[in-house]
Amino acid sequence: MLNTRVDKLHTKVLFMQELGFLYEKALRACARLPAIFGYDVENNLWPKFVYLVKEMERDLEELNRFPQYFGFSLKERIVPRHLHLKERGVRIPLNRMLMWGNEKFYAKWK
Repeated sequence: MLNTRVDKLHTKVLFMQELGFLYEKALRACARLPAIFGYDVENNLWPKFVYLVKEMERDLEELNRFPQYFGFSLKERIVPRHLHLKERGVRIPLNRMLMWGNEKFYAKWK
């Protein structure tokens, strides 16, 4: 059991380093989002990172400030909200884009 946990920790920290995080920042990011250890890299984390960089044109520093980004659903939350804001020509920090509930978010950005 302990080996599985250590392996998951190691895999996620390596993934964060491959994205460009320094080791210390990778550890901090994982500590801020412990659920990351349950996420699949290939099917969950990597697609979210690609969308962040390619479609949203965001950088690693913003992800460093808000690693909780990885905790949100790409299909249900990230993409719809990004497209909603893009249609309105609005760009806000990731935490404001994702943390608010739907009612508050869509009321603010009609």
